[in-house]
Amino acid sequence: MDKSSHIFRSIVAATDFSRPARKALQAAVWTAQRCQASLTVVHAVRDVAGSLAVIGYGDSWQPTLEEMMNLQDEYRSEGERRLKALLASQRSKGMQIESQVLTGAPYEEIIRAAGSLSADLVIVGTRGQSALKRFLVGSTATRLARACPCPVWIVRPQQSIELRSILVPLDFSQVSEKALSLAASLSLAVGAELHLLHVCDVDDLHMVPPLFDQAAADLEHERRHDRQSAVERLERSLQCCAATHPSASLHAAQGAPWQVIGSMADKLHADLVVMGSIGRSGLSGMLIGNTAEKTLHASQHSVLIVKPDGFSPPSMLSEARRALHARGNSHGGATRADESQPAGAGQTELSGAR
Repeated sequence: MDKSSHIFRSIVAATDFSRPARKALQAAVWTAQRCQASLTVVHAVRDVAGSLAVIGYGDSWQPTLEEMMNLQDEYRSEGERRLKALLASQRSKGMQIESQVLTGAPYEEIIRAAGSLSADLVIVGTRGQSALKRFLVGSTATRLARACPCPVWIVRPQQSIELRSILVPLDFSQVSEKALSLAASLSLAVGAELHLLHVCDVDDLHMVPPLFDQAAADLEHERRHDRQSAVERLERSLQCCAATHPSASLHAAQGAPWQVIGSMADKLHADLVVMGSIGRSGLSGMLIGNTAEKTLHASQHSVLIVKPDGFSPPSMLSEARRALHARGNSHGGATRADESQPAGAGQTELSGAR
């Protein structure tokens, strides 16, 4: 294999043993084999002490340290047993797969594990939660998409695990160019078609039908010029890509980016959408989001999200650990040694083939 097959060297796949997680594991095995990458499968179990601190069991009854440790050991033993059973068939075929049971909030521990393993890809499934539940609770996939420094591949249960068509939306930012470089290398490694897309995001004024025929003609001329310019920029981006791709299709369209990306992915039968994201977090992330996250939640396609160089995750002290920390301080007791660790629809299209 050429060097493009080593686009990923260390892959972490997260599982909660659900159907979406099983599909993500299949994708991880398929990718690791074709990219000659190591694969570690992780499962996070509940942090007993942290959970009890959040519940607030009061002064009438307090579990002993031994009771909490025994329960924690039970959770870990059950997790290890289920991981062993899950991976048995792959290991029996000679596939080298490591496994780890983590303790704590899943997305936090997955990020930590990826950092400790120097992973260059995290693969996770998604259940497809409702918008309200994502807003109020969030999901492991969404949180990883926002906070994980290395690329995160979020696998849809209905998607094929074999990559035959990859779509890369570009806004010509540095992070989208980084996503293109990764997607080009990946497409070469697995033999997938590569499609580049730029969406000219039109403002509300452009969506109002012109009052005069001449104005309509002028507007259409302007839009056609914008699309042609976008295709030319896509061509230049591809030429500058670190992994030169011998064949790629270039597309330009107009409309709301996340809607156009979804409809284009449908049209091209894309198995994966690779796109850059700044990883917006906090209230602005919940209320505003970004194109990558909107695409993830609105589309039925798997999405691989790439972060900018130098991206670091926000502080990852879970609510359970915050409560435990506060309780420990109020009682003058010690807290866990690791709680202070840093975290680490209609649109006009112009297409061309290169």
